[in-house]
Amino acid sequence: MYQRGLSQRQPALNNSVMKESKVLDTSVLSSNENYQTVLDKGAKARLEDIFYELDDDHDGYISASHIDINPIEAHALQVIAPVLCTMEELEQALDKEEFVNECMKLLQVNFSFIEGNFILFFRI
Repeated sequence: MYQRGLSQRQPALNNSVMKESKVLDTSVLSSNENYQTVLDKGAKARLEDIFYELDDDHDGYISASHIDINPIEAHALQVIAPVLCTMEELEQALDKEEFVNECMKLLQVNFSFIEGNFILFFRI
C-alpha cells in the first residue's frame, strides 16, 4: 500500500523537484551575473585610476614616451604589462577607454575573473 502510494506520488515529486531546481539555477545564475557585473565595474574603475596614474602629462592619452609606471603597484603591473608592451611595440597612444577595454580583455583571457580582480585590488 505504501509502495503504491509512493509510486503514484513519485511523478508529482519529480516535477516539483525539477521546478525547484530550475528556480534555484536561475537564482544562482542571476546572482553570479550580478556578482560579475559588480566585479566588472570595480575592475574598470580601478583600471581608470591606473590610467590616470600612468598619464603623467595629463593629456588624456598614454604612450611609451609619456608614461610614468612608478606609482603603479607591482601586482597591478602584472595585469597591464602586456597592454603597455604592445602599446610600446606599435608606438601607439591609448586613451582611457581603449586602455580599459584592452586590459579587461587581458583579464578575461589570462586570469579567472576573481583572480584578475584580486590582483588588481590586493597585493599577492
